[in-house]
Amino acid sequence: MSYSMTIPYVLTFYSLHLQYSRSIDMENLQSHLITIGRQLDEMEQVLENKIARGATMINNAYGEYKQIISRLRASVVYLQTSESEHALEERVDPEEHDPYGITSHSRDA
Repeated sequence: MSYSMTIPYVLTFYSLHLQYSRSIDMENLQSHLITIGRQLDEMEQVLENKIARGATMINNAYGEYKQIISRLRASVVYLQTSESEHALEERVDPEEHDPYGITSHSRDA
């Protein structure tokens, strides 16, 4: 490339740069940065006030349901064991259950 062509190339690149480059509007940039900051604050408030509260409420409900379920299971177990004990008592001979023979005398009478 000859030295005589250097200046036209540089000027061509400079004109392309001027044509496609944008100037930064500092006021507009500052305005958008403030808007972004406000929206980030709003997002944080939503996280803290709605989502975190909801998660806490869900955890509380989970704990309450676990307690209710455990009480229900305990009741079922109690009923099953008392039912099996009752069935076992019915299978036992009344004379074995009444060592003094009071029940057998009342039947004969």
